[in-house]
Amino acid sequence: MKTHAFLEKIEPVIIPANREFFDDIEWHHTVVSAKVFRAIGSDDDPEMRFDAVNSAAVAMKSLTICVTAFDTLASRYPEISGECREFSDTAAGIKRALRERFALDSEMSG
Repeated sequence: MKTHAFLEKIEPVIIPANREFFDDIEWHHTVVSAKVFRAIGSDDDPEMRFDAVNSAAVAMKSLTICVTAFDTLASRYPEISGECREFSDTAAGIKRALRERFALDSEMSG
C-alpha cells in the first residue's frame, strides 16, 4: 500500500525517459506481494514446498527489478531519493528474508 501511494505521488514528476523504471516498480511491487504471500502460505505444506520455493524465486526476481528501479529513480530525482532508498532497503531486506527462509541459491537472489 505504501508503494502504491508513493507511485501515485511521484507519477506527475516522472519524465518519459525514466518512465520504464516507474513502470517496473508499478508492475513488480504487485508481483512481490502475491508471490511472497503464496510462498509463505505454501511453505508449511510439504506437498506445496515446490510451489513455495518457485513463488519465492519469482518474488526475488521482482524485488531485484524493484531495487534497481528505486535506486535509479533515487539517483535521478533528488527530491524523492530518500524515499526511494527506503523502499530499496525494504526490498533488499525482503530478499534477504526470502533467501534465508527458502535457502535460495545466489543465482536466484540477484
